[in-house]
Amino acid sequence: MLICGGTITSGRACTSEVVGAYYWKEAFADLGLEIPTTFAEFETLLQTIKDAGRTPIAFGSLDGWPAIHEYSAIQHPLSTVQAIDDFIFRREGATFVDDANLEAAQKLVSWVDAGYFPEGFEGLSYDNGDVETMFLNKEAVLWITGSWMTPTLVEQAGEDEIGFFVIPPADAENPPLAIGGVGIPFGISARSANPDLAAEYIDFITGPDTASRLLEVGSLPAAPVASAALIEGTLTADTVNAWNLISSQNAVGHYLDWAVPLDDLNASLQELLAKQITPEDFVAQVEEAYEGAA
Repeated sequence: MLICGGTITSGRACTSEVVGAYYWKEAFADLGLEIPTTFAEFETLLQTIKDAGRTPIAFGSLDGWPAIHEYSAIQHPLSTVQAIDDFIFRREGATFVDDANLEAAQKLVSWVDAGYFPEGFEGLSYDNGDVETMFLNKEAVLWITGSWMTPTLVEQAGEDEIGFFVIPPADAENPPLAIGGVGIPFGISARSANPDLAAEYIDFITGPDTASRLLEVGSLPAAPVASAALIEGTLTADTVNAWNLISSQNAVGHYLDWAVPLDDLNASLQELLAKQITPEDFVAQVEEAYEGAA
Protein backbone atom coordinates (compact mmCIF):
# COMPACT_ATOMS: atom_id res chain seq x y z
CA MET A 1 0.00 0.00 0.00
CA LEU A 2 1.12 3.52 -0.76
CA ILE A 3 0.35 5.87 2.09
CA CYS A 4 -1.20 9.10 0.83
CA GLY A 5 2.06 10.72 -0.17
CA GLY A 6 2.28 9.76 -3.78
CA THR A 7 6.00 9.05 -3.83
CA ILE A 8 8.23 6.98 -1.65
CA THR A 9 10.22 10.05 -0.65
CA SER A 10 7.34 12.15 0.62
CA GLY A 11 5.45 9.65 2.77
CA ARG A 12 2.89 12.29 3.71
CA ALA A 13 -0.87 12.29 3.70
CA CYS A 14 -3.02 14.79 1.84
CA THR A 15 -4.40 16.65 4.85
CA SER A 16 -3.05 17.19 8.32
CA GLU A 17 -3.70 18.84 11.66
CA VAL A 18 -1.64 20.29 14.48
CA VAL A 19 -2.61 21.42 17.98
CA GLY A 20 -1.19 24.75 19.08
CA ALA A 21 -2.11 28.15 20.48
CA TYR A 22 -4.31 30.69 18.73
CA TYR A 23 -3.77 34.20 20.05
CA TRP A 24 -5.09 37.72 19.60
CA LYS A 25 -2.35 39.84 18.05
CA GLU A 26 -3.78 43.06 19.50
CA ALA A 27 -3.56 41.64 23.04
CA PHE A 28 0.03 40.58 22.48
CA ALA A 29 0.90 44.07 21.24
CA ASP A 30 -0.88 45.76 24.15
CA LEU A 31 0.89 43.58 26.72
CA GLY A 32 4.28 43.66 25.02
CA LEU A 33 4.24 39.92 24.42
CA GLU A 34 6.19 37.93 21.85
CA ILE A 35 5.79 34.37 20.66
CA PRO A 36 7.76 32.30 23.22
CA THR A 37 10.70 30.11 22.24
CA THR A 38 10.74 27.86 25.32
CA PHE A 39 8.08 26.33 27.51
CA ALA A 40 9.30 28.39 30.46
CA GLU A 41 8.78 31.54 28.40
CA PHE A 42 5.29 30.31 27.53
CA GLU A 43 4.40 29.94 31.20
CA THR A 44 5.82 33.40 31.91
CA LEU A 45 3.61 34.72 29.11
CA LEU A 46 0.55 33.14 30.74
CA GLN A 47 1.38 34.78 34.06
CA THR A 48 1.89 38.15 32.38
CA ILE A 49 -1.56 37.90 30.84
CA LYS A 50 -3.07 36.92 34.18
CA ASP A 51 -1.29 39.77 35.99
CA ALA A 52 -2.80 42.17 33.46
CA GLY A 53 -6.27 41.11 34.54
CA ARG A 54 -6.95 39.02 31.44
CA THR A 55 -7.88 35.33 31.13
CA PRO A 56 -4.90 33.59 29.54
CA ILE A 57 -6.52 30.49 27.97
CA ALA A 58 -10.03 29.86 26.64
CA PHE A 59 -10.85 26.36 27.84
CA GLY A 60 -13.83 24.24 28.84
CA SER A 61 -13.73 20.65 30.01
CA LEU A 62 -17.46 19.84 29.97
CA ASP A 63 -17.10 17.60 26.92
CA GLY A 64 -14.10 15.76 28.34
CA TRP A 65 -11.93 15.39 25.26
CA PRO A 66 -10.55 18.98 25.09
CA ALA A 67 -8.68 18.29 28.32
CA ILE A 68 -6.60 15.75 26.40
CA HIS A 69 -5.33 18.58 24.21
CA GLU A 70 -4.69 20.82 27.19
CA TYR A 71 -2.72 18.15 29.00
CA SER A 72 -0.83 17.08 25.88
CA ALA A 73 0.06 20.70 25.09
CA ILE A 74 2.07 20.55 28.30
CA GLN A 75 3.18 16.93 28.10
CA HIS A 76 4.59 16.98 24.56
CA PRO A 77 7.06 19.86 25.10
CA LEU A 78 8.34 18.14 28.24
CA SER A 79 8.64 14.69 26.66
CA THR A 80 10.40 13.24 23.62
CA VAL A 81 9.33 11.79 20.28
CA GLN A 82 10.84 8.47 21.33
CA ALA A 83 8.90 8.23 24.59
CA ILE A 84 5.59 9.22 23.01
CA ASP A 85 6.07 6.93 20.00
CA ASP A 86 6.97 4.01 22.27
CA PHE A 87 3.83 4.59 24.32
CA ILE A 88 1.44 4.99 21.40
CA PHE A 89 2.82 2.01 19.47
CA ARG A 90 3.06 -0.15 22.61
CA ARG A 91 6.70 -0.96 22.18
CA GLU A 92 8.39 -3.19 24.73
CA GLY A 93 8.91 -1.40 28.02
CA ALA A 94 6.59 1.49 27.13
CA THR A 95 4.90 3.11 30.12
CA PHE A 96 3.00 6.23 31.06
CA VAL A 97 4.75 6.35 34.42
CA ASP A 98 7.63 8.69 33.69
CA ASP A 99 8.89 12.06 34.90
CA ALA A 100 7.62 14.07 31.93
CA ASN A 101 4.05 12.79 32.24
CA LEU A 102 4.01 13.40 35.98
CA GLU A 103 5.43 16.91 35.56
CA ALA A 104 2.80 17.65 32.91
CA ALA A 105 0.03 16.59 35.31
CA GLN A 106 1.52 18.75 38.05
CA LYS A 107 1.72 21.74 35.74
CA LEU A 108 -1.87 21.28 34.55
CA VAL A 109 -3.04 21.49 38.16
CA SER A 110 -0.82 24.51 38.73
CA TRP A 111 -2.46 26.22 35.73
CA VAL A 112 -5.84 25.69 37.39
CA ASP A 113 -4.51 27.11 40.67
CA ALA A 114 -2.93 30.09 38.89
CA GLY A 115 -6.21 31.00 37.19
CA TYR A 116 -4.96 30.49 33.65
CA PHE A 117 -8.33 28.98 32.70
CA PRO A 118 -11.66 30.86 32.87
CA GLU A 119 -13.73 30.70 36.02
CA GLY A 120 -16.17 27.83 35.78
CA PHE A 121 -14.25 26.13 32.97
CA GLU A 122 -15.61 22.78 34.16
CA GLY A 123 -19.04 23.75 32.82
CA LEU A 124 -17.96 25.28 29.51
CA SER A 125 -18.51 23.27 26.34
CA TYR A 126 -16.31 23.12 23.27
CA ASP A 127 -18.88 21.20 21.24
CA ASN A 128 -21.66 23.72 21.94
CA GLY A 129 -19.48 26.70 21.14
CA ASP A 130 -18.98 28.15 24.62
CA VAL A 131 -15.20 28.22 24.32
CA GLU A 132 -15.20 29.41 20.72
CA THR A 133 -17.51 32.28 21.64
CA MET A 134 -15.34 33.18 24.63
CA PHE A 135 -12.25 33.39 22.44
CA LEU A 136 -13.95 35.29 19.62
CA ASN A 137 -15.31 37.78 22.16
CA LYS A 138 -11.71 38.32 23.30
CA GLU A 139 -12.54 37.16 26.80
CA ALA A 140 -9.34 35.11 26.66
CA VAL A 141 -6.07 35.87 24.90
CA LEU A 142 -5.17 32.31 23.87
CA TRP A 143 -7.00 29.20 22.75
CA ILE A 144 -5.12 25.90 22.73
CA THR A 145 -6.81 23.73 20.13
CA GLY A 146 -6.34 22.23 16.70
CA SER A 147 -5.73 23.73 13.29
CA TRP A 148 -9.20 22.58 12.21
CA MET A 149 -10.48 25.83 13.77
CA THR A 150 -8.53 28.06 11.37
CA PRO A 151 -11.25 28.28 8.67
CA THR A 152 -13.86 29.23 11.27
CA LEU A 153 -11.64 31.84 12.90
CA VAL A 154 -10.71 33.33 9.52
CA GLU A 155 -14.40 33.54 8.65
CA GLN A 156 -15.27 35.19 11.96
CA ALA A 157 -12.25 37.45 12.52
CA GLY A 158 -10.36 37.63 9.24
CA GLU A 159 -6.80 36.62 8.43
CA ASP A 160 -4.93 39.36 10.26
CA GLU A 161 -6.30 39.60 13.82
CA ILE A 162 -5.39 36.15 15.12
CA GLY A 163 -2.11 34.24 14.99
CA PHE A 164 -1.13 30.64 15.69
CA PHE A 165 2.00 28.99 17.07
CA VAL A 166 3.11 25.61 18.36
CA ILE A 167 3.72 25.37 22.11
CA PRO A 168 7.52 25.64 22.38
CA PRO A 169 9.82 22.94 23.77
CA ALA A 170 11.45 22.94 27.19
CA ASP A 171 14.82 23.42 25.50
CA ALA A 172 14.99 25.92 22.63
CA GLU A 173 17.62 23.76 20.94
CA ASN A 174 15.06 20.97 20.45
CA PRO A 175 12.29 21.06 17.84
CA PRO A 176 8.79 21.77 19.18
CA LEU A 177 6.88 18.53 19.68
CA ALA A 178 3.13 18.90 19.24
CA ILE A 179 0.04 16.76 18.75
CA GLY A 180 -0.50 16.30 15.05
CA GLY A 181 -1.65 13.88 12.45
CA VAL A 182 -2.25 13.19 8.81
CA GLY A 183 -5.32 12.27 6.81
CA ILE A 184 -6.53 9.02 5.34
CA PRO A 185 -4.23 6.72 3.36
CA PHE A 186 -4.44 5.99 -0.33
CA GLY A 187 -3.46 2.62 -1.71
CA ILE A 188 -3.10 0.75 -4.97
CA SER A 189 -4.63 -2.70 -5.11
CA ALA A 190 -2.34 -5.52 -6.15
CA ARG A 191 -5.10 -6.48 -8.60
CA SER A 192 -5.23 -3.04 -10.21
CA ALA A 193 -5.30 -3.14 -14.00
CA ASN A 194 -3.62 0.28 -14.19
CA PRO A 195 -1.21 0.64 -11.26
CA ASP A 196 0.92 3.25 -13.03
CA LEU A 197 -2.13 5.41 -13.71
CA ALA A 198 -3.21 5.00 -10.09
CA ALA A 199 0.26 6.10 -8.97
CA GLU A 200 0.04 9.17 -11.21
CA TYR A 201 -3.30 10.04 -9.58
CA ILE A 202 -1.80 9.71 -6.09
CA ASP A 203 1.08 11.94 -7.19
CA PHE A 204 -1.45 14.49 -8.39
CA ILE A 205 -3.70 14.37 -5.33
CA THR A 206 -0.69 14.85 -3.03
CA GLY A 207 1.18 17.38 -5.15
CA PRO A 208 1.62 21.14 -4.68
CA ASP A 209 -1.27 22.10 -6.96
CA THR A 210 -3.72 19.99 -4.98
CA ALA A 211 -2.18 21.26 -1.74
CA SER A 212 -2.98 24.82 -2.81
CA ARG A 213 -6.53 23.79 -3.70
CA LEU A 214 -6.99 22.09 -0.34
CA LEU A 215 -5.87 25.29 1.33
CA GLU A 216 -8.44 27.28 -0.63
CA VAL A 217 -11.28 25.17 0.80
CA GLY A 218 -10.03 25.40 4.38
CA SER A 219 -8.07 22.17 4.71
CA LEU A 220 -4.51 22.02 6.00
CA PRO A 221 -2.40 20.16 3.42
CA ALA A 222 0.28 17.79 4.62
CA ALA A 223 2.23 18.24 1.39
CA PRO A 224 4.23 21.43 0.86
CA VAL A 225 2.23 24.44 -0.31
CA ALA A 226 3.58 26.66 -3.06
CA SER A 227 4.88 29.88 -1.53
CA ALA A 228 2.69 31.89 -3.89
CA ALA A 229 -0.38 30.39 -2.20
CA LEU A 230 0.55 31.84 1.19
CA ILE A 231 0.48 35.39 2.49
CA GLU A 232 2.93 35.49 5.36
CA GLY A 233 1.61 36.97 8.57
CA THR A 234 -1.91 35.65 8.04
CA LEU A 235 -3.57 33.06 10.25
CA THR A 236 -3.66 30.57 7.39
CA ALA A 237 0.08 30.97 6.80
CA ASP A 238 0.77 30.62 10.54
CA THR A 239 -1.13 27.32 10.60
CA VAL A 240 0.61 25.95 7.52
CA ASN A 241 3.99 26.99 8.90
CA ALA A 242 3.25 25.34 12.25
CA TRP A 243 2.48 22.03 10.53
CA ASN A 244 5.52 22.33 8.28
CA LEU A 245 7.70 23.01 11.32
CA ILE A 246 6.80 19.84 13.21
CA SER A 247 6.48 17.72 10.07
CA SER A 248 9.89 18.66 8.68
CA GLN A 249 11.62 17.98 12.01
CA ASN A 250 10.00 14.63 12.79
CA ALA A 251 8.24 16.26 15.73
CA VAL A 252 4.67 15.17 15.09
CA GLY A 253 3.24 13.83 18.34
CA HIS A 254 0.12 11.78 18.99
CA TYR A 255 -3.25 11.93 20.69
CA LEU A 256 -3.13 9.93 23.90
CA ASP A 257 -6.56 8.42 23.26
CA TRP A 258 -5.06 6.48 20.36
CA ALA A 259 -3.58 4.20 23.02
CA VAL A 260 -5.74 4.78 26.12
CA PRO A 261 -9.53 4.27 26.11
CA LEU A 262 -11.13 7.70 25.66
CA ASP A 263 -13.60 7.35 28.53
CA ASP A 264 -10.89 6.32 30.97
CA LEU A 265 -8.59 9.13 29.90
CA ASN A 266 -11.37 11.73 30.08
CA ALA A 267 -12.47 10.56 33.52
CA SER A 268 -8.93 10.71 34.92
CA LEU A 269 -8.34 14.17 33.48
CA GLN A 270 -11.61 15.46 34.91
CA GLU A 271 -10.66 14.12 38.33
CA LEU A 272 -7.21 15.69 38.03
CA LEU A 273 -8.59 19.09 37.00
CA ALA A 274 -11.04 18.97 39.91
CA LYS A 275 -8.14 17.96 42.21
CA GLN A 276 -10.03 14.86 43.28
CA ILE A 277 -6.87 12.86 42.55
CA THR A 278 -3.20 13.78 42.73
CA PRO A 279 -0.90 13.98 39.68
CA GLU A 280 0.67 10.73 40.89
CA ASP A 281 -2.79 9.11 40.98
CA PHE A 282 -3.49 10.41 37.49
CA VAL A 283 -0.36 8.89 36.00
CA ALA A 284 -1.09 5.57 37.73
CA GLN A 285 -4.71 5.52 36.52
CA VAL A 286 -3.73 6.21 32.92
CA GLU A 287 -1.11 3.46 33.12
CA GLU A 288 -3.71 1.03 34.45
CA ALA A 289 -6.15 1.89 31.64
CA TYR A 290 -3.33 1.58 29.10
CA GLU A 291 -2.35 -1.86 30.32
CA GLY A 292 -6.00 -2.93 30.47
CA ALA A 293 -6.53 -2.03 26.84
CA ALA A 294 -3.54 -4.02 25.60
